[in-house]
Amino acid sequence: GDQRLRLWGVARHRTDAFNIGRLKRMGFNAIRIWGDHGMYDAESAKQGKFVTYTKGDGSEMDKWDRSLAECKKAGMFIMCPSLLYISKNAKKGYLQDGSFLSEGEDWDDWKKAMQQKGVGINHLKFFDGRVKKLFFKHASNFLNHVNPYTGKRNAEEEMFCLFENDNENAFLKWPLERGFAKWPAYFRAKLRKKWNNWLLAKYQTRQALLQAWKKLEKNQSLQQKTIKLAPIYTARNK
Repeated sequence: GDQRLRLWGVARHRTDAFNIGRLKRMGFNAIRIWGDHGMYDAESAKQGKFVTYTKGDGSEMDKWDRSLAECKKAGMFIMCPSLLYISKNAKKGYLQDGSFLSEGEDWDDWKKAMQQKGVGINHLKFFDGRVKKLFFKHASNFLNHVNPYTGKRNAEEEMFCLFENDNENAFLKWPLERGFAKWPAYFRAKLRKKWNNWLLAKYQTRQALLQAWKKLEKNQSLQQKTIKLAPIYTARNK
């Protein structure tokens, strides 16, 4: 209503790693809970769905939902980063042929690039359509999940005082400082294409780009869309 809500909380990584009664006695009324709560196995992730479980079966999802209900009963509020957290178990599923992400001619190239090191999935979602689809699908799964211990969809659950869309992402900071050399070639090429399309729409001609930038390295063409991903901090002396 018109009343201010003051939240005083702590961060935990698992729902079974704290005593709700003790937190209440210490004066806390909020918890931020990280952790893998068994939301996916390989088959469910392939379909883009949460695992199904039976109330009281002792599975990870069952423990998670029951713990949330206990928090609610104790009057605790939840700062929830679950919209942005996709467990590593899910990767075994959504990278399978026939997964809900597998449409498109470049599926094999994308799948191969996703298994390489060099760039975090939280950065890819800003320019890769499949990864963006993955995050939106996961968020939808979480918000539409009905907790059998409260009878409510997470989207309508009052105990969730905050939903986090991202956490310590630094998408601009890290690439602009460290560069793109360690990224898989597939994702470098995808981002460079978007970069060049943006430059072409903004400047339209090489002359206009040179007027703004004063200089272009050799073999870089605006019309051929070969402008490098730049500037970056490591190449500042150039």
